[in-house]
Amino acid sequence: MIGNVRPDGKNRIYFTSDNNNNTAALNEIEYAGGQWTRNTYTLSGNNNVCGSCMPTITGPGRNDGTNRLYTGQSEIYWDGTTFSGTSLWQGRPQGNPSEFDASGYGSDVAMMLGVGPAKNDGIQRVYALTARNDSIYELAYNDAGYYEPKKLFTTAVYHPYSGLPGSVPKFLITNGRNDGLQRIYQGWGMPTASGGNERELVELFNATGSVTSAIPASAGYTVSMVVDVSSSAEGMAAIADQTFSPQAVLLTLASTTTFVSTGSLTGTGIGFVLTSTITALAPSKEITYSVFYTTTLASTYNPMRFKIARYDDASTSWVLPAYNIADVNTTSMTVSGNFAALGKFQLMVATTSAVTKLIPTSGGTISIIGDFNNWTGSVTIPNAAFTNPMVMTVTPLTSFPSSVSGYLNNGRTETVIPTGIGFSVEKSTPGISPSADLTLSITYDSAFMASYNLRKLYLMRYNSSNAQWESCEAPAGGNCGGYGINLANNTITYSGRTTSTFQIMQAESENNTGSGGGGTPSDTYGYPSPFSIGKHGTMRFINAKAGETIKIFSLGGYFIKEIAVNANGIGLWDGKDEGGQKVSPGTYLVVAGNEKFKIMVLP
Repeated sequence: MIGNVRPDGKNRIYFTSDNNNNTAALNEIEYAGGQWTRNTYTLSGNNNVCGSCMPTITGPGRNDGTNRLYTGQSEIYWDGTTFSGTSLWQGRPQGNPSEFDASGYGSDVAMMLGVGPAKNDGIQRVYALTARNDSIYELAYNDAGYYEPKKLFTTAVYHPYSGLPGSVPKFLITNGRNDGLQRIYQGWGMPTASGGNERELVELFNATGSVTSAIPASAGYTVSMVVDVSSSAEGMAAIADQTFSPQAVLLTLASTTTFVSTGSLTGTGIGFVLTSTITALAPSKEITYSVFYTTTLASTYNPMRFKIARYDDASTSWVLPAYNIADVNTTSMTVSGNFAALGKFQLMVATTSAVTKLIPTSGGTISIIGDFNNWTGSVTIPNAAFTNPMVMTVTPLTSFPSSVSGYLNNGRTETVIPTGIGFSVEKSTPGISPSADLTLSITYDSAFMASYNLRKLYLMRYNSSNAQWESCEAPAGGNCGGYGINLANNTITYSGRTTSTFQIMQAESENNTGSGGGGTPSDTYGYPSPFSIGKHGTMRFINAKAGETIKIFSLGGYFIKEIAVNANGIGLWDGKDEGGQKVSPGTYLVVAGNEKFKIMVLP
């Protein structure tokens, strides 16, 4: 790298290297007095210099008018006496931080691209190419005093660490179109098996919002870019090998804001178009299209309703992938769908939070989020439950069959109380039953369930043949071990082989003593325990006798509060005494009928 790093107006040559003692060093070559001289600096400070990274770049990355050197891991500067360095990767990367090695983001950098105002806003930023995920990262110096990395897009380019001999990538930030706008350019050449060379020049980021990449005939490729600047949403197309065999094609992924509104799907206005230079050559395999959404979109829409849809010109409508399958991952904030076609794609919102998945013979799990009352659910299909792949749909429900007749595992029929929390499970082939039990689970919100007796809750299946809710599939002495409630994590489960409608119901008298950790005691108890007035707000006394009263005393025998018990055997206490004042932290005595027990109260 040639640049002016010291504040003396002189250009010098800079590169990093490894010393004999395996420590990285900065080399400075200067022409003075008619000859070249070389100075080598062993850097001090938190520099983590990458001796083998190339090239070293220079620029005013802090926007303070001072040029600095940048390697794969470090920012290097002249401190007036010598060169020192600091880590470039102090900030946690945005976008997909899990793709970076947690022990040091800089170790994944294959090449520093440049320093420049690539966003055309006059602000200098540093750009780097990662080796692990072939992605361009932008590092912007912030007010907190460190460089904040942000993933721009995946380039799927060859780089020095790709293991491909002769790979020679080049990068440049410049006004390539002579229109006053800065853009990032990438070019590479790679020897082919026939002895020739494949070459590509790609304009990676430009004002029109597009990325063009050469897709080899026999290799997989991924093309991605930020498709919505305001939300930083990223669009991606993952192409498997042999998709366009027997020839290579040029694919262009371009952002767009022009969409047609049709059907029941709601458009987000975020999407992209994928086109090919050979329009007659259709993909022979499905391409995985994805959108990496952000918290901005997640706060506007329900992410569990996200779908990737493709616009079908023939029907002039948006169509979903086969079987209506959309893979939504709320952890990585990704939604994907597979199509064996190019065209226009949009992130859309369905009218329900139903999740459909193709379950392989090895099994899998379908997870959902309820639209109301803060609950989550899941259906787990074990290995070899089906001899062939099965498409299954799990749909959160807000309306249920009106029957309140319940059939419990003890063979007793009694009235059950609906909670309005549940879902339906459907198979694409209704006549085929699994050969092993499916495990259904709901994690509920304790605040919503405050008015119910948790010991008497069951996740029940609706049997349409007799219009009854059933706590398991063999109530009269069959295999009823697969049910239960776990009060520690607010989870209730059901196991069985029949798909149907499921809902959390409260039994009239029977305690849930199943395998889920429900527990067998029928004694009155306080929950949560210990009870924090500031954190929990309300303590529930459960399993008390309906209509009786619960009395709370200090350990010294002073009366604190009398609490009424409702028809469900529950009493509620807000941590206050008869005068409306919060009680002091400590241990208190509770008297419920003939029962006595102690509770711990925290601030």
